[in-house]
Amino acid sequence: MKMKIKKLIKNKPASTFKKFTQNHHGFTLLELLTVIAIIAILIAISLPLFNSVLEKAKQRTDVANERNAKALATVTYLSDGLSNEQTYYFDAESGTLKKTVPEFKYGQSKQLAKDTLVTDKSKSTVPYKGYIYLKVSESATKDLSIQLLWGGGEGSASSIPTNEIDNNLLKGGMFDKDYAEIHGTTTIKFFKNEWQVLNIDKAAHQKLKGVLNLDPKFVNIQHYAFEKCTGITEINLPSTLRRVEKYAFEGMTGLEKISFYNTTYFQIPEMLSSCKNLKTIEFHGTEQQWKNLNLKIPSGANVRFIP
Repeated sequence: MKMKIKKLIKNKPASTFKKFTQNHHGFTLLELLTVIAIIAILIAISLPLFNSVLEKAKQRTDVANERNAKALATVTYLSDGLSNEQTYYFDAESGTLKKTVPEFKYGQSKQLAKDTLVTDKSKSTVPYKGYIYLKVSESATKDLSIQLLWGGGEGSASSIPTNEIDNNLLKGGMFDKDYAEIHGTTTIKFFKNEWQVLNIDKAAHQKLKGVLNLDPKFVNIQHYAFEKCTGITEINLPSTLRRVEKYAFEGMTGLEKISFYNTTYFQIPEMLSSCKNLKTIEFHGTEQQWKNLNLKIPSGANVRFIP
């Protein structure tokens, strides 16, 4: 009797396993595709909602920085007992005001929030990768006027339409009738607020000749800005320039000399490689700082280090 019971117990697991394997063959391809399709639909529904919530959160962050900047500018201006107009730059990283453009760009949102403190939206860029600056002044009636704007942002319509810049270029002036002519020594000057070198109309390329000097107010050169401006033989970049976007100097075969500072960041190492006739590079910095840039230059170019 004991032997029979043991035999039954011993055989039961094997019999059960065999029955289980016979009745279960895994998921069919149709079942797997159905599950994947359901997951894809759920993701498609949730992503726009997630992006909308994320954008609003970023806008809240930007508005919080605006409020901090305005409060700090008010306190600073009044405590210093000033009467003339002052321009302050808000540095969100340190939570302080500066007189120069902050290196740390903190703009989050790709459009201005509804409750933004920006006073003139036509002159303000989208906050994304930008910073806050404020113009503070006191009227004759002792009322404090604070103009808050975003500068250096990306992805927005700038305060001056690109076609207006192109028209001024074609007329022979750089951005404004009072600026330098486009021949000989050309100077791109500061206009209204902090400015970036935009893409220059191809019809104006042939008028850009000789030496090009960038005004110290410029902090950025956008990609393809001077593409195929073959008439420029020399470029002098200011120490205030922080960033040069990719292919900004693409196809500048007439360029023989360029001067820039160690504080300027080049987006890609091949920035100067297409300038085939480049002979002299004046680098304001050390040899180690030059190596850190890792720039690729034409074989005939010589680097001169200036302390």
